[in-house]
Amino acid sequence: MQKIFEQYKDILDRAFEVMEKAYAPYSKYHVGANIENASYGLTNCAERSALFHVYSLGYRQDDIESMALVTRGNTLGSPCGACRQVMVELLKKDTPIIIAN
Repeated sequence: MQKIFEQYKDILDRAFEVMEKAYAPYSKYHVGANIENASYGLTNCAERSALFHVYSLGYRQDDIESMALVTRGNTLGSPCGACRQVMVELLKKDTPIIIAN
């Protein structure tokens, strides 16, 4: 486990920094770059926010080396169905997804 952490330390550190900027006034559940809305259906999860952002900058599947999903607390977070669908389309099948808390 320590070896994996060391391999992805940089992306995890950056993900935890971004998590501090999450907009989560309703759930108080900070996950990476999530952006909540009073109408839950209009909330944009961290995974989609991150992927949409890098794609808007012109990056594509071949440019994304890994993706980190970080949360606070004792329970690991897991991508929702909508995020999983976007990840399947916008990431290569062998892109490492690192989940940490």
